[in-house]
Amino acid sequence: SQNSPVPVGSLSSGVAAISVGYRHACAIKTNGALYCWGNNNYGQIGIGTTNIQDIPKAVTYMSSGTTQVDTGWFHTCAIKTGGSVYCWGSSSWGELGIGTTGTSELVPVLLPSMNSGVATISAGNGHTCAIKEDGSAWCWGRNNSGQLGDGSGVTQTSPVLVSSLSMDATSISADDEVTCAIKTDGSAWCWGNNFYGQLGDNTTIERDTPIQVDGLSSEVSSLLTSGNHTCAIKKDGTLWCWG
Repeated sequence: SQNSPVPVGSLSSGVAAISVGYRHACAIKTNGALYCWGNNNYGQIGIGTTNIQDIPKAVTYMSSGTTQVDTGWFHTCAIKTGGSVYCWGSSSWGELGIGTTGTSELVPVLLPSMNSGVATISAGNGHTCAIKEDGSAWCWGRNNSGQLGDGSGVTQTSPVLVSSLSMDATSISADDEVTCAIKTDGSAWCWGNNFYGQLGDNTTIERDTPIQVDGLSSEVSSLLTSGNHTCAIKKDGTLWCWG
């Protein structure tokens, strides 16, 4: 362990973006190459093996064109130029979006229904969500607490449209049984597990479709959910948290 910052292997320069998940991390270099390292028991590093990696390794099929990456608990997803989505690692609950459960993918796999036009993605624990360039929000994977937001409460192995956010979402955040998003009007919405009030609707009622966060009807610029709590920043720079 290190109690002060140290350079990360071959990534001491030229890094454009980074994502830290549950015991693994990934980074995109300025040339669009993707590197991952850490725990790899489900292949979440994306290098074709399940060996733990203590230094960054180049992800298979991701040597260029990677524009965004997000690391979940046991899986990873990335967007390439043109908006195509690739996921790898655990598909225990269908979180890879490729029509399977109870499997693992050791290298990135293209999602058939997300092969273009995806603007942003968020990988959680057992589920994944994305927003397309047209503003539509999509989720897939585990749905035991309604975290997919489609109103079914049923696990989905391929992307499904999030209810009431069609054509109107700008950002999305998925974590442990909770998902939150910002709409084009700056309002914040959450759905899924609400045991600790992490949906911010002044209740502890589980929601399987999006519910507006109490008091955040406009001016929200960014938002992040982390399992049992959620935080948002408004355009005036104020920070709001709940859960």
